[in-house]
Amino acid sequence: MRIETNKPRACPREARQNPAAASRCHGYTLLELLVVTVVMIVGLNLCASLAFTGVRMTAVNTLALDRLQGLSELQGQFAEAVRDAVAVVPSVGELRTGPDKVVFTLPPVDGRNRWMVIGDLNGHSRLMKGIVSEGSEGLKVDYGSSFGPTLASIQFSLGDVPIESVRLVALDVTVKQERGERPIAVPPHRYLAALRGL
Repeated sequence: MRIETNKPRACPREARQNPAAASRCHGYTLLELLVVTVVMIVGLNLCASLAFTGVRMTAVNTLALDRLQGLSELQGQFAEAVRDAVAVVPSVGELRTGPDKVVFTLPPVDGRNRWMVIGDLNGHSRLMKGIVSEGSEGLKVDYGSSFGPTLASIQFSLGDVPIESVRLVALDVTVKQERGERPIAVPPHRYLAALRGL
């Protein structure tokens, strides 16, 4: 013998077995809906913060990679320019060898003396190379070029030998930080290059 009570049974199963009982299903309670909504909001918040963190990390990595590539190019161009030179000289015209620039003698072309100047030549915090040649009207700059990233400091070191005996040139540079970049202590980079014949 079976005893029936007025106690409602589990709604989904009963509704599937007896369609007349579907009217007794009441749906979700307000508390259940609030819990589901809160869980979804927390999940979306976590996903959004992960996405923004990933975008920021990508931007920082791209900036660091560009900086390293610029420094690598600077190193190669500096070494190539110094290898082309014959000797370091104290000055040519108004350009003097010092901590911010170095004047080199280049092999003559068509009987004309030539010099190369490497350093911050125009105050724009970029390493520049200028070729100065002797002409009928005196000294003239044949061409100039800049290489590498924007720099915070440029420092040349020629060692403790007389300037005419210098065969190895050291360049210390510090990369300028980009605007909006978190301020950190940026270590200087040192590059060495030897003149031809060494």
